[in-house]
This record gives sequence, structure tokens and C-alpha cells, in this order.
Amino acid sequence: MKAKYEIIRHPLKPYSLEYFPELSAEQIDFADNQNPASKTHYPNYDPAAFYQARAFRMRELFDQEFPSSGSSGGFQRISPDWLSPEVMLPITAGAFRIKATESVAVKQLSSVAFSRLRKFLESPLQSTAGHLLGLAEDEEDVSEKVDEPLVLVRLSEWLLLRKVWNMGLNVPAKGSQQKSHPEWQKLYRLQAQRMELQGEMPTGIFGEAMQIRHLRILKNWQKQLTAVLETDWNSLQKNLSQFYFGAVRKGKFNEGLTGTDRILPAVNIQKENPEPSDSENMYFKIQGETEWWYTDESGNRYVIYFSERESKDKAWLRHFLDVLVLLAVDIIPEGTQVTGLCITGEGKRKSRKIHLPSRQQAQDYLANLLQEMNTEHAAVLMPVESVLELAKENLTGADYNSRYTEWMDAKLNSSSENLGISSQYGPVKFLTDIAYPENPHQLINRRFQLFFETVLV
Repeated sequence: MKAKYEIIRHPLKPYSLEYFPELSAEQIDFADNQNPASKTHYPNYDPAAFYQARAFRMRELFDQEFPSSGSSGGFQRISPDWLSPEVMLPITAGAFRIKATESVAVKQLSSVAFSRLRKFLESPLQSTAGHLLGLAEDEEDVSEKVDEPLVLVRLSEWLLLRKVWNMGLNVPAKGSQQKSHPEWQKLYRLQAQRMELQGEMPTGIFGEAMQIRHLRILKNWQKQLTAVLETDWNSLQKNLSQFYFGAVRKGKFNEGLTGTDRILPAVNIQKENPEPSDSENMYFKIQGETEWWYTDESGNRYVIYFSERESKDKAWLRHFLDVLVLLAVDIIPEGTQVTGLCITGEGKRKSRKIHLPSRQQAQDYLANLLQEMNTEHAAVLMPVESVLELAKENLTGADYNSRYTEWMDAKLNSSSENLGISSQYGPVKFLTDIAYPENPHQLINRRFQLFFETVLV
């Protein structure tokens, strides 16, 4: 304790020049810097910090040599007179691409996924709440994961079946012996083993029972689809496709791209302000994957949704949004014959003829819907089940609004097991505390009139 204390002050940043006295000279001698004997190091010398400090020192010297009042330093102030003719030739010839300034529209783009569009129509309340809370768009209200599952959670089961189905579609035929169907059991075991190793798949008798059920679903999908399209499996492989717009989720194509994948840029939608005011135009980009599409020899299109169980009427929203987006980007020509199919694993299928709107109608609808999703009154309690049920009664105006109140009161006063509405799933748990929309009839016409005219005619 008799020894005097020595106070050492350290600068805040590890790359501060105070740590590296060899960089304090006017010029940096690279030869000396590479020679360890010429360096005076502190005991805790950090080579990585030295390289960073040297880069900052070189930038300082460069700015001293080429001074300017601008904030960008001297890097953009080199006179063309200093460059040799050999260097100037490719620059003046336009060999290098000049980075263009992004337009206001590009900077203001707001990204929206396919699933969010659909979930907003199904339940504006839960979709908006989930988006504001930053929840994943494919996240579902499932029970906690157990150490050894007895059954697959619904989302994992959905993903497993589609992975196996996609693999079956892209298995190449071996030689001249083209099989009428893929080896579903072999493909299924390949995917199931991976999930078993990750603890996501039941094993033993539970796994065997689930495998039997899943193989039955896959075979039913194949049987129904080939029957309704009047084709065989090999033709199905050649003419089925799925579109991916914008950024693709990491891990989606770990096994590589296949012949059925169509990757396209995101769909840009602009909502212009019709009246000059302080509010600016709104710009959006839609990204995500579509359902499966099939084109027959006559050019007719089929949009296909696969489900494990019997599909509900709200499943037609998938076909509806697919049609609008593909129309908006001119992938589907106007006047094309389009049929919507719901293929289930229970042996029951549904089919509806889709009446295409015009391309302008599709673009306007998407723009208006995206604008409504971003308003402060977007989170209203209006489940899609109420829309579909009350549409059968052909009510108008005040009659519809009063009937909507009666319908919602009856639903919310029943037990939670009997609700049966999309709004019961999501972050908002107490639906009785949520006010009803002021004018449900007006809201229905604005959001669902084109849906009724296109799909539910």
C-alpha cells in the first residue's frame, strides 16, 4: 500500500490512435508497420483494432490531402485530370454501372405478405394486433412443445405434408420406366426421420399411426387431382407450378430449385391520393408464395389448394387473392378460363368457376385493401364467418347492421368451444371488450363485394 497509485486513462474506443503511436506520424510507413520490431506495443495490443485504427488514419490523411467542405470526405473529389487515359476509357464508355438514386416510391415501400392479406380478410382484429406486436405471420396458437410429442402440432403437420408432396412432384422419372405415382412411403420416411431427430415427430406406435394417416392423405391428393384434371402423374409434374414473389424465406430451397418453382420480383402496388393535400401517395410490395397452379393443353388455368381436412368456405380467399395478384402482374391474361379447386385428404373435393375481374379492378382492389390495412381503424371485430353467413340472407343497409349485431352477440355469448370464428385465435383474448364496427354493411361491400362477384357467384 506504500507504493504510489498509477492512473492510466484509456480512450473510449479500442481503435483510438492513442493506443498506436506508430500511426501518429504524418505519413504511414507500410514497411515499418509490417515489421514487428519497429512497433511499440502496449501489453494488451490488439491487431484487429490496429488495422481499424490504420484505416481511420489513412482516411484522415486522405482528407487532408484532398480537402473539401462536404461531409463525404475526399473520396469523391479526385479530379479526372489525374487519371490516365487507360483508366478513363472504360469510365467514359459507360462500362461501369452508375448507382442511381432511389426514388421516393422505392424508399417508402411497405412489404406485405400473402398470408397477411388473407388473415386480414379473415380477422382484421387479430391480424392487425399480431402485426403491431411483431408476431410471425405463420405463427399459430398452439400448445407448448413437449419433450416427446404424441401428435404433430397442426402447423408442423401442414409443413410436413407439403414438403413430401413437393418432393413427389419433383422426383425425376428413372429411365424409360415412368411410374404412375411416386414412392410416397419412401419420400415420407425421408422427411419424417429428420423431424424425429429434432424431437418434432412422434415415434413408436404413435408415429406408425400418423404415417398411415399421412400416406392416405397424400394418395388421396394424387388420386383426386389426376381425376379432376383428367391427366396422369407425369403430365401433372410438367404442368404444375407455384409462384414465389419477392424475398424467399431462408431454408425454403435448401434442396435446390425445382421445375415447378417460379421466382419473380415482389408485386409493387401504388395507392395514389386523388386530391392534392399534405398526405403522400402510399406504396406497397406484396411478396410470398401462391397456391399451386395448373395449365392444361387448352390454356385453361386451375388454382389448387390442398388441405388435410374438409375445407371451409373461407378457403376460397386463397384462390381469390392468387387470382388478383397474378392478374395485377399480367401473368394471367384477362378472359382466361380459371377454375378453383379445393383438394382434401378425406376424399372430398370442391370446384368453382372463377369469374375474373379486369386487371384494373384487381389493382384497385389490392391498393384499397392495403390502404385499409394501414389505417388507425383497421382492427375491427369482423370475422369472415359473419360475412359468409350473413351474405346468404341478402340483407341491405340498416337491416344488415342490426342482424350483424345479433349474430355477433350470439357467438360471443356462447361457450368458447362453440365460437367457430377466426377472431378467437390470436393475441386478443377478450373479444367481448371489443366494439363492433360502426357500419358493417359498408365495410362488407368495400372488402368483399369483388370476392362475391369473383368466387362466390
